[in-house]
Amino acid sequence: MPRNKPALFMLMCCGASVPAPALSSHPLIDPPAYEQARLSPDGRYLAYTVDTGFQDVLITASTADMKILRTTRLPSPLSVGQFHWIGPNRLVFSTHTRIGSLPASNDSRNSTINNLF
Repeated sequence: MPRNKPALFMLMCCGASVPAPALSSHPLIDPPAYEQARLSPDGRYLAYTVDTGFQDVLITASTADMKILRTTRLPSPLSVGQFHWIGPNRLVFSTHTRIGSLPASNDSRNSTINNLF
């Protein structure tokens, strides 16, 4: 019988425990950084929404270097809702108001961003 088996048996009988590792943040548990993302029809731009905690903001970036070209932040309490490309450099989006972390209503108001760049 190997010499370490009795020591292992003693540890198990005495109720010795090893502390569990601390829980760390994990990408599958944390809320996503980006909520919606859509490529422009010509593939040159990427538009996506970001939850800032109290408002949804629309960001537009160049796909060549991911440089942010435009940030659309609406006056409180409005947030950017759904959005769609309607041309290679035009976006249309709806607005909603938020209460806490969820949209409170889907407003029928739509806005268009003309000539993004």
